[in-house]
Amino acid sequence: MVTKKGFTLIELVISIVVISIAVMSIPMLLERAGKSDEFSLMQESILAARTKIQNITTYRWDENSLDPVTGKIYILDTHNGDSELQRFTASSCPPLPFGFLCMMFWSWYSSFFPQGGLVGQIDGDSRRKMFDVATYPDITEVNITDPNDVDDFNGQSLTALFDQESTGLDYLNSNFNINTTVGYIDDTASYKTPKTIYFNFPDTFKPVGDSNIKMVDVNVSGVDTPFALRYYSCNIGESDILKRTFL
Repeated sequence: MVTKKGFTLIELVISIVVISIAVMSIPMLLERAGKSDEFSLMQESILAARTKIQNITTYRWDENSLDPVTGKIYILDTHNGDSELQRFTASSCPPLPFGFLCMMFWSWYSSFFPQGGLVGQIDGDSRRKMFDVATYPDITEVNITDPNDVDDFNGQSLTALFDQESTGLDYLNSNFNINTTVGYIDDTASYKTPKTIYFNFPDTFKPVGDSNIKMVDVNVSGVDTPFALRYYSCNIGESDILKRTFL
């Protein structure tokens, strides 16, 4: 008696069901792999943008802030900054008789700062203060190859390429763009308000004129969710760090 072995109807149906499930799951697996690549690209772009903006924060507010003789960073004058942050001089006082007290203050103040200075600044080598003569920022100078202030990064555009196919990993083959823009923002606020100053940093540049605050905008495109990181650099000069020397 010859016995022939074969699949029963139930086994055949189960096999078809299993194969169907496997075939249906392939698009889902491919979709998850694609999303994994997009997530990786997004993480890499955030890290690259953060590194870029942290690098820019190490540069001074303006190239004219530096005094090449003393090597110190000073507060600069501005043409269109908030009036409370402008250099105080004798011309800042109202006419007599209302400006009598102001003129008395100026007589005392000019004994320390003959050319005027920021109200509240203290005469001392280690203090934040303005130059002896009016000195203004220069945002028109851009030098990406050899930067010396935050302005030099204005207009810089970089393309980051991730291509791992040559390694056989087939990890990711895509790129994203990092565009940097530097400009002035409105610095209007009530700086003489006692104890508390309320200031909302805008996310748009001034159309014309300068101020005491520059915004660095690092914009990333070419990723699943484009984004921007912003850094605000202020015209505050620097104070010397007091040090103790031991013999």
